[in-house]
Amino acid sequence: PPNTALEYDIEVLELTTLEEVTLDSQGRAMKKTIKDGEGYDRPSEGAEVRVRLEARDDHSGAALLEEQEVTFLAGLGRYCSAVEETVLTMKKGEACEVRCDHVDICTDTELGLRPTPDAAVVIVVELLDFSAVNMFSAEEPERVKHCTMMKEAGSRFFQTGSTRLALKRYHFVTTSLAYTGS
Repeated sequence: PPNTALEYDIEVLELTTLEEVTLDSQGRAMKKTIKDGEGYDRPSEGAEVRVRLEARDDHSGAALLEEQEVTFLAGLGRYCSAVEETVLTMKKGEACEVRCDHVDICTDTELGLRPTPDAAVVIVVELLDFSAVNMFSAEEPERVKHCTMMKEAGSRFFQTGSTRLALKRYHFVTTSLAYTGS
């Protein structure tokens, strides 16, 4: 009725943060944290990470990748960018779901993840452990060796047309070597 006020209470049951994990900022892979991690440290590019992965088609619920643990050096392009770039944003013990809108960023022959073009892929990632790489406390030969590995990864990305991933790796190298003695 006119001249009446409606009063109601709202209770927030859950607050979910979505984070874009691809470098093109077009929402092609969105990370939803389902379990918070420990502390503040995150793996840097080239850090050895151990993760638990599984994937499903969000429409049908069909398993696209059975649960498995893998260990790899983050950011070198061994696995699809949906996995590699997500891991770099995680803390130890964190678990998340990554929803991929384009199959090109979540197709991975090594993992055996080959979704159909119409699949809505959800990859569940849990960061079990990682070895921290502190470039600024490392000796110069160790930094140069690590940066050479990252530069080579950038070159591989560039050759395959992944220029944003290549530029991210090159930026890491230039930042890491900015204060070397020679």
